[in-house]
Formats: sequence, C-alpha cells, structure tokens
Amino acid sequence: MKRYGLLAFKRGQRSVTRLLVLMVLALLSACSTTMFHLGDVDGVPDVLAKGETSSFWREQVQYPYPVQYASVKDASGLEWKMSYMDEYWGLGPKSTADTIVLIHGRGANAGYFSQMMKYCLQAGLRVIAVDLPKYGKSIAENTHHPVNLSLADSRTMVHGLLVDQLDVERATYLGHSMGGQWVLGYALEFPDVVDRLILESPYGLEEFPSHIPSQAGDPVPLFDPVLAKNLEAWKTVWEPLKHKESEKARSAREIEAYYYFQNYNAKTGEVNPGWEGYFLNKDIDTIYTTQVRQKMAKDNNEEFDRYLNAYVWDIYGMGVESRVDDAGSLFKRLRELQKPIWFVFGEKDPFLPATSLSGNLSLRQDVIKPAYLSLFLRGVKPLVSIYPNTAHVPHAEYPLKFAEDVIHFIEEGYVVSMVENPLKY
Repeated sequence: MKRYGLLAFKRGQRSVTRLLVLMVLALLSACSTTMFHLGDVDGVPDVLAKGETSSFWREQVQYPYPVQYASVKDASGLEWKMSYMDEYWGLGPKSTADTIVLIHGRGANAGYFSQMMKYCLQAGLRVIAVDLPKYGKSIAENTHHPVNLSLADSRTMVHGLLVDQLDVERATYLGHSMGGQWVLGYALEFPDVVDRLILESPYGLEEFPSHIPSQAGDPVPLFDPVLAKNLEAWKTVWEPLKHKESEKARSAREIEAYYYFQNYNAKTGEVNPGWEGYFLNKDIDTIYTTQVRQKMAKDNNEEFDRYLNAYVWDIYGMGVESRVDDAGSLFKRLRELQKPIWFVFGEKDPFLPATSLSGNLSLRQDVIKPAYLSLFLRGVKPLVSIYPNTAHVPHAEYPLKFAEDVIHFIEEGYVVSMVENPLKY
C-alpha cells in the first residue's frame, strides 16, 4: 500500500481516483469464478438468434457500449464499413485523454473486451475497441467484400479510421492473439501514433516455413505469398485441409467443451479432459465469447459463412507475415521498435508456441526469449508477464488483474503482476 500511496502523491488527484476505483473493483471481484456453468454469471449479454431473415451480428449480438460505424477504403479503393466502440468517462477533454485501442484476435470481436473496457473507463481512459473489417459487427456490412484482405491492408484501413476520423494522435495499442500480431505490424508501419504496446498472447513472434511437408512428403505452399492476391490458387491449397468444414460442423456442446479444455463425445455424451482450449476460468467475457460462437450458426447463414471464410483465410494471412525465408518478417523487424512494450501470456496457453508449424517447444525459451533479446540488444527492455493458471485469453479469464496491469503500464510504466526476466531463462 505504501507504493500505491507514493504513486498517488506523485500523480495527483487523478491517480488517487484511479487507485480508489481499483481497490473497490478488487473487493467486488475477490471471489473465484472457476466453477460456473454457461449463463450463471450476471451481466453476460443476451446472444439469441431470432430468425432466419435477420442479421445475427447487426441485430442479435449485444455489445457492452454503443456501436458506431465508419466508412473506410482498402488499397484498391473499395469502401468497407467498420464497426467500433469509442467511450470516455473522464472529466477532462476527450481529445487530451490517455487512450487505449483494443484489437481482437482471429475469430473474435470487440465484444469480448467488455470487462477490460469497463475498468479502463472507470480509471479515466478513453477506450476504442475496433471490429476488424471481417469480424464482429463489421461482418454484416461487408459480406460480399473480398475475404483475402491482408492484415497489412486492414492496418491501413484502421489507421484511417483512428487518425483521420477519430483524431487519435497517439495511443496505447493492445492486441490479443492475432490482434497482437496486428498491433505489432501496426507499430512498425505507423510508429508515430503508437505510444505503448501491449501484446497479449501474440502471434507474430515465431517464424514458419513457406512450404510445409504433407503426409505424403510433398511440400505444400501453405504460406506462399503468391497466393495472397489469387483467391482461387489459395483455395486449391487450403480447401483440401478441410478447416472450414470441421469448424462449421461443431455442435454447440462440442464448442463449449472445446473452449474449456474438454472433449465431448456426441455418441456417448461423455465429456473428458482435453489438451486444447481457450479458457481455464469462466467469467463474463469467456461465456460471452462461447455463446456467440455457439449461436452464430443458427441465424444468418451468409454471415456465418463469411465468418468461417475469414477464420480460415487469416491463418494464411498471419503465416505469410511470419515466414522464415522473408527478410521482412515481423520477427526480423521487431528490432526496429523503440516503444515501451509489455508481453503478457497465459502459463497454460496451448497455442503458443505453434509447434506444428514452427517446431518450437517452449513458450519461454523459443518464443519469449528471442523476442526479448531482439529488443533488449537495441536498448528496449520490454516487460514480460506470464499469468499462472491461465490459457490463451488472460484479459477474459482475469479481467480485473489484467486491467490493473494495463492501467499501471499506461500511467506509470510498470505492471503489478510479477515480471519475469527472460535473460535468466
């Protein structure tokens, strides 16, 4: 408590207010949230499909704050509609407020930042959560647009929204999973508007071969950059893998089981522990995320098909930026960053490292340490936190703890959770 008192004294009344907010939230969130069934948590938005002709995303999915839409153009000049939330509860001018921009992961949407947004707003931050052009509430507006939109193109489009339309001159950028890779690339492309970086369970720190051996031994051009602008050529490589079909075939019960590290046997009804999943702990945003995925297939088939296409395409989109034979891969360019950076991971994340593609085995040794050294040797000393008993989505599993760390990182340059030293790995 003494450290908090000194910080509040240095930062003045604003820090005192934020400290009080965090203390109250800690008291309210002190109980465990690990033994719930879906629907047992108060405050989970109602996600119900209401009819075959209505838009699931536009009309059924409820986001925590008012959603706005903006028109943006891609590199070809095609106009897209992008959905976002832009909230500020502070006392001073919005234009001068500390701002955080939240970028979701692959297959996710801005709605799963509800707790993160609430805590940051109560601390006086301006919070902007964006639905990337092919996800969330942006889906319904862009169902007939090309699915092979690159992450680089989407970065330029979001930049136009944030800087040109919302007048965000500088901000902290937080990206989760694919969003972490997106934010990493955004900071490299537009460094002048990025103040700090928070990379939560990020992809983009590993490198993959462009061609992956098949079971027959023949190389498959899985991440060949030639496929980026040729959707038909891409389909000849990716459709035989059946990613879309397997994702589409999941039942609601299978989805819930998988998301929480379980295997559901549809024939016997048995549920057994599984090796993969997104969440080890249940809270509002983990339940919301699960319910959205369960119910999206029951409403607008066109929107669901669009979601599935984007879900599969962006595996390629992420991989093509992370090729070991690319001199400009994101990992190789990581050394260019001169920003305060916080890396945060879940101790039991089953997706990092991406062993089947990279060959890496250890999160600490093979993912975190090389990235840390790349920055450290050029004068940047990033913070690294690994949350115990947490999987791939720390902000949803421990929203208060995560938000507290985010607020301290933005305001004071440190995080409350124990920081690891990768030099000792």
